[in-house]
Amino acid sequence: MDILGRSKLPFVSIFCDYDEPGDSKYAINTYNGGVLAGLHYAQYTEYLPLYVGSHMDSSDSSNRLNGFRYGLASGGMSCSEIETITCGMSVPQAYEAVMQHQAVFATKRSVYVYNDLIACGILMALKDLGIAVPKQVQLISNDDIPMASWMTPSLSTLRFPTKHLITVACQRLVREIVSGNLEKENMQLSPELVLRGTTVEQGHIITC
Repeated sequence: MDILGRSKLPFVSIFCDYDEPGDSKYAINTYNGGVLAGLHYAQYTEYLPLYVGSHMDSSDSSNRLNGFRYGLASGGMSCSEIETITCGMSVPQAYEAVMQHQAVFATKRSVYVYNDLIACGILMALKDLGIAVPKQVQLISNDDIPMASWMTPSLSTLRFPTKHLITVACQRLVREIVSGNLEKENMQLSPELVLRGTTVEQGHIITC
């Protein structure tokens, strides 16, 4: 990215934390995704909130967790501290994380998960432990990969407008190549919450 910045060639950044001033940036507002999940879960006060993610010190994971915390508070759920579990980014690692934290899931939980792959591993582990989803544990994850709708029950997840974002960014790049320097812009698009089988409420799509 530094080489591109010094080259003066036209470029845009997508899903990137590159902070060089004056360059166009396009990203998904993952903070708003956390807010949506928190607002939804705040209705279910009998469920204790839990965040499961990877690389907790990364800005992306922090954004999701902070948005989740804000959404819960905005929905009226008092939670100064949210319990977290850290695991790897693969299905087997997520499965193992649940097995190592079985006591956490002995009470009702509303779980917000960093991405769908981790959520798939969590769901498989909960099924093997005989823990009912969503009656005992609710799950909301991120990305809406194809596997999310194949699972049983299907994953409630935050769907990112990735194709639209890439299209807008590419159109912007073409305009910059053709027209020369343009005023730089930053764009963040918010995800929508797709409620499926891992939440008590199902069959709805919720937007910011």
